[in-house]
Amino acid sequence: MALKLIGHVVAILPEEAGSSQKGDWVRRTFIVEYGDEYPRKCAITATDEERVAQVGSLQVGQLVWCSVSVSSREYQGRWFTDVRLVRFEGVQGGAQ
Repeated sequence: MALKLIGHVVAILPEEAGSSQKGDWVRRTFIVEYGDEYPRKCAITATDEERVAQVGSLQVGQLVWCSVSVSSREYQGRWFTDVRLVRFEGVQGGAQ
């Protein structure tokens, strides 16, 4: 199930790539600020080449509508949460 998130891009992190036992991988993270009265930030990660390229075309300040998948996992008693980009629903405007 995908959740929808609408907000402004506040940062775009550098692309990361590497190799593992499963093969080569690539990812890119961008930060979206959402909410009106008390804005919050969310780091969203693209994990395939097509979406990584789409993230590369974003600009800080753009309004984006995106579908994300949220999952958490436990490791040694600590919990980690991933917010992964499923697809962009829309992108509007440039830097504001």
